[in-house]
Amino acid sequence: MNARSPLNDALVATCLTLRGLEANNLLAFMALLGLLRALDQVRPDWHPRVRWTGRPWTAELLLDAAVTEDDIATAADEGVLAIAGAYRLVPEASNQAVPRDVKFSADAYRTIVRDQRATVTGAALVSVLSAEHPLRKKDGTVMPSPLVLLFGQGHQHFLDRLIGVPRLPAPSVKPKRGEKPPKVPPTGSSKMVEALFAPWSRVDETDSFRWDPADDQRYALRFGNPSKSGAARTTHGANRLAAVGLLSFPCVAGEYVLEAVGSLRTEGTRHYLWPIWTEPLALPGIETLLARDLAAMESSERSAYGIAQVMRSRRVSNGKFMNVTLGAEM
Repeated sequence: MNARSPLNDALVATCLTLRGLEANNLLAFMALLGLLRALDQVRPDWHPRVRWTGRPWTAELLLDAAVTEDDIATAADEGVLAIAGAYRLVPEASNQAVPRDVKFSADAYRTIVRDQRATVTGAALVSVLSAEHPLRKKDGTVMPSPLVLLFGQGHQHFLDRLIGVPRLPAPSVKPKRGEKPPKVPPTGSSKMVEALFAPWSRVDETDSFRWDPADDQRYALRFGNPSKSGAARTTHGANRLAAVGLLSFPCVAGEYVLEAVGSLRTEGTRHYLWPIWTEPLALPGIETLLARDLAAMESSERSAYGIAQVMRSRRVSNGKFMNVTLGAEM
């Protein structure tokens, strides 16, 4: 479909609504950045950009090529595989055990940085996991990124999932007793279509990163005992994209607290902030907005940057598990 960009009134070849990516969902926002990164990786000539229209806020993908939703989903699947295929935390030919969680001594983290900084993806990967300062006082280990919500609790290991989830194109389907298997098995492309172009049905029994507010299964929000029903189902394609979108959230070393782009700690509470913009922006432009101090911006400064709204989500604890809330407008 043809559409005109309000930025420069230039004719763009494709403008598609990303109905699955809700503006107030942290996982959806990270998946949006992952989509742009994946498309830049394998289809840079498409020049992908995104803008928000509304209200309610709806993301639109603009491309300089006449393509379909299926074309975009196929390219997204290919791009995620290409990027995540380069995720390594030990040398490729090494016999070292791959770490499962972000629990590194300072020396171990420095070794990983030295090994990975020679490549763009490797350097980005180590920067979103931690930084050399500050160190934990109790054991001298580096602090994990505020976006790392898994540390082995309930056998949920962050690095296992960061490396494994994006490399799994589609979950295997095991019909329950009495059910028939699907006529068409899911593929990496079909799961991307589900994540991007339709409201999420959350039918996948695959691992998540707890960035989706729907992952919160505390007792007060459930009719029955959540431990008996197992982990919440998720949207596999969104988690794959978000595992790549994480590369847009590097950590910032501090004297006492480790921060990350898009993260803020106030009065002991961790918040995540992301912008909503109305002009078409490519990934570098979005990352520039994300790196601003969004919480401190006056309305006039927001307008100057083309930011129409700022969303803020909160990290909450549910026993030994951490989750995030739906984003609210600031």
